[in-house]
Amino acid sequence: MDLLKHLRQHLLTGVSHAIPFIACGGILLACSIALAPMTPTGPDFSASPTLELIHELGTGAFQLMLPVLAGYIAYSIAGRPGLVPGFIGGFLSDRVEAGFLGALLAGLVAGYVAEAIKKVRVPLWARPVMPILVLPVLSSIVVGVLMLKIVGGPIALLMAGTNELLANLSSGNGALLGLILGAMIAIDMGGPINKTAFFFGAAMIREGDFRIMGACAAAICTPPLGMGLATLVRRHLWSREEREAGLAGLTMGMVGITEGAIPFAAADPLRVIPCIMAGSMVASVIAMMSGVGDHAPHGGPIVLPIIDHKFAYVIAILAGTAVTSLSSIVLRLRSRRRGRVGKGGVMKIVAVTACPTGIAHTYMAAEQLGKTARALGHQIKVETQGAMGIENELSEHDIREAEVAIFAADIAVEKRERFEAIRVIQVPVREAISNASALLARVSA
Repeated sequence: MDLLKHLRQHLLTGVSHAIPFIACGGILLACSIALAPMTPTGPDFSASPTLELIHELGTGAFQLMLPVLAGYIAYSIAGRPGLVPGFIGGFLSDRVEAGFLGALLAGLVAGYVAEAIKKVRVPLWARPVMPILVLPVLSSIVVGVLMLKIVGGPIALLMAGTNELLANLSSGNGALLGLILGAMIAIDMGGPINKTAFFFGAAMIREGDFRIMGACAAAICTPPLGMGLATLVRRHLWSREEREAGLAGLTMGMVGITEGAIPFAAADPLRVIPCIMAGSMVASVIAMMSGVGDHAPHGGPIVLPIIDHKFAYVIAILAGTAVTSLSSIVLRLRSRRRGRVGKGGVMKIVAVTACPTGIAHTYMAAEQLGKTARALGHQIKVETQGAMGIENELSEHDIREAEVAIFAADIAVEKRERFEAIRVIQVPVREAISNASALLARVSA
């Protein structure tokens, strides 16, 4: 459990540093694509050097995304010695076309390798050069060999085999092909699997078959649109940073940039990736079975003017977005309400105490809850409300990580909507003061 908790924290550190690059690059690309004329070969920047410059700047920001993601994952694990191998690993992940999944792997390997080397005992005279020379060089060699000699080859073989499979399926079962294309588009969001499906669709345009690109175009935009919609529908399930990433994702989804979902997938891959795959598969199948055709190698609502069967295309995108949004919300709620420990185990608890005057009883209840919970081994944070206003206010992170909230209150709790995503137990203030042990036993039962 501790290992998974630490792993998640490392991933979140990388994501938090990568989000500005994703948002900046995505917005710049979205603006340039939205304002440029859409042609059968994609957006045309020939008549507007300014839009072309904006597009190049956005592309540059996106190219830095993987090195930053991997670099700060490694930094979270090993500190500054992890930065160099992490950045190199992220750069090489882009070079071997391993995508964001490769960057996650590179960051974790770089961090743990650097951390392991740090623990090696060296003579006193060698210690000053370890963090600035020995650690970065040795760990970068390990990560470089992994990405170039071990990861790159299998990915190339996988992509070649996938291309052959898609070619064989293109004349067969349309629903099955739609499912496979949708899953490929979403699973690594701009990575090698995504690109294989996309380039296959683009190649089929030249063959005069626009259905493949139509299915891909519908699937491309639903990951960022679905996750962005989820942050709007249930705002209190997401941190402020995630909500900002959701807004950027909505913008990117409108112009067909799948990478807008990466911040969510990188932070919580086991829950998010299945959700976005499900949405893209639904969108792709609906588009394929409805005969949607896309005459340009691009996706999202922005290509609607050159789409065959426009109404079906819009329905496909709406359905896929809804599936992604709804499933991600359901899984997020379940993870919060079910808790992360077994019955009677150690819990993370938040509490609010409040009485009409907000003086003596408020603080007595807070003290008793805190003392008793810690004695039982639980982790607890208590907010007080009353005459002095809100004191020790619980953060979004505190509430999001908690499994249950206790309201020991004789008045209405302020900002109660913050706790919508977790289980709430409300009792009178006197119960928290006089019988905190029984209350906590009931909470953890």
